[in-house]
Amino acid sequence: MGSDDECHSRRAKVLLPSAGVLTKEGIPFYHLKRYALKPIHLQRIKQCGIELKIGQFSNEENKRIKKNWERYATTNNVDCSRAYEFAGGCSREMSRDERINLLVFQNKTNFVPAMCEGFNDRTGKQVISRMLIIYHPGEKNKSEWNDELEKQFEKLYAEGCVARTISIRLQRPKTEVDYRINLLRRRTEKPYDFDSCDIELADSTRQALYGFVTKWLQPKNCPLELEMILPEKEKYNVADFALVQDQEKAMSYLPWLSLTWKMLRPVPVIKKLWLKEVERLRAACKRFNGDTEKAADVCMPRLPLISVGEYRHALNLFLEQKPMFLSHLDTKQLQKRIEEENLIGYCTNGLTESEFLKRMFCIHIANFRNATRAANLEDISCTDWITVLIEYLTHLDGSLRKWHYSMEYVRELVSQKQKKRYENALVNGNDTIMNANINDSFSHSRISDRTYEDRQKDCISYINNLEVNNTNSQKPARNDESVSSNVYTEYFIEKLKNLVESRILLFDEQRQRKFTKKLRKIMNKDEKLDALQRLVEKMISSLEDEQKLKLSKKYRKIMKRFQKMQEAENSESSVHCKLKEAETSGKNYTEEGETTNHANYSGEITEIAEDKVVR
Repeated sequence: MGSDDECHSRRAKVLLPSAGVLTKEGIPFYHLKRYALKPIHLQRIKQCGIELKIGQFSNEENKRIKKNWERYATTNNVDCSRAYEFAGGCSREMSRDERINLLVFQNKTNFVPAMCEGFNDRTGKQVISRMLIIYHPGEKNKSEWNDELEKQFEKLYAEGCVARTISIRLQRPKTEVDYRINLLRRRTEKPYDFDSCDIELADSTRQALYGFVTKWLQPKNCPLELEMILPEKEKYNVADFALVQDQEKAMSYLPWLSLTWKMLRPVPVIKKLWLKEVERLRAACKRFNGDTEKAADVCMPRLPLISVGEYRHALNLFLEQKPMFLSHLDTKQLQKRIEEENLIGYCTNGLTESEFLKRMFCIHIANFRNATRAANLEDISCTDWITVLIEYLTHLDGSLRKWHYSMEYVRELVSQKQKKRYENALVNGNDTIMNANINDSFSHSRISDRTYEDRQKDCISYINNLEVNNTNSQKPARNDESVSSNVYTEYFIEKLKNLVESRILLFDEQRQRKFTKKLRKIMNKDEKLDALQRLVEKMISSLEDEQKLKLSKKYRKIMKRFQKMQEAENSESSVHCKLKEAETSGKNYTEEGETTNHANYSGEITEIAEDKVVR
């Protein structure tokens, strides 16, 4: 982790000029890239006395962006209609080579600096993000926001509709709906009472504050201006920082904004909490006659990190809710179970245990997804990811408080999960009794309490049962393949049905009734998939601009996954056929057609199971 941080730090420093904000070419360094700036960049901008604007762009700024684009397009012989593409709006539809070629061209022609000309108080990210909105295809025919739309919006929001639903019903971009929601909240909700944070801080909250200040007092991170007002020492601590008389000035050199994501609190509240700790640290310094080391040791909380065993226990509590998606996880119910199990006493960065654990799990899953490259990875549910993580943690010492994931082993666990899923789909079609055995053998809710030998016996027993059921039923391989095919087809039929239902609201009342009637007829047919595809394609052809792009993109994504699933299924079925051939070659049949010997096949399967478990 340390090497990664150093690498990111080096990349950030490459962007910075030796002094000031201008590069050798006379371009502000914050106009070079379209990405968000790091704390080190914001610190340099602040040192140079530049105040960056935040919030909505004015009409004059919008006109300036259009003027800059027209000048850039004319100078570099680019078609003016490609503005949305150059802003990054078509990147998902482009191939990898096309994206690279476009970025190379933009770097050669200084696209981002050209678009930022005249915006000394805006960053490259702000300007390009605004350009993306201005030249969005849906903006061409969009009417102005009026009183009628405001009434409809407030009514939908009062009914509890989320931003995505309001966006579809009003046919407005989701970003605009989010902006209107924020405005409405400011008008109707009471402002935060900063004096209400005078309550006693939890040790977890205090530890997050102390850790943040300690990090920025390290020699490699400490700003030069802050060093000038700190006492002359080789190593600073939080008490040294607290003793600075002009505390507001000292605090201004630290990037408190980066702490808001960790603590889920706004900057004014975090600063208020820190000032409370400053009083505590100053009192401790007086008690120890100015010894800042002792004062810092007394005041600084020492909560441990969560251990492997505690995290594994918490994940089993996650499984009690069986969440298909992480958003389905009820944190209030989870917090209640955590307190009942007394699963507390570790650092949570000032959050409740349930919020902290949910966020920690979310980060781990994001890392696993990036490291695990599988065609049908999106079909793995939240519950599946939990069981994969529990399985991984069973191999670690439960008392460990610092650990790293072996992504190679995680990939293997995910692959096994997908194979079991496929096997279960086949077994479900053959025998319901065997399905019960599978559920007993692979009960994930008790996975953390089982030993390695138990899991090995279960795996061998399961595959032996699979052999017995297969030999007794004597069903051809075609039945198994049709069952798995039906499972996947039903899944994608449901996906397309949900897609149609979610987009019916985009049409007028007459078309809504028409599409609803067609959907009802299709769902009563035997062959649904092809008919649903034709219905979605008809809906796409009836839409215009932004909504047409969105629906076609969603439809292509679903069908692409369906094609990948078919390819994976075909490869699995070919392996299955070979296994069936091996089975028939190891059997002798009497005149009545009964099996007289299948011990060899059963033995081979047992060996495969043992080898699979050992790996």
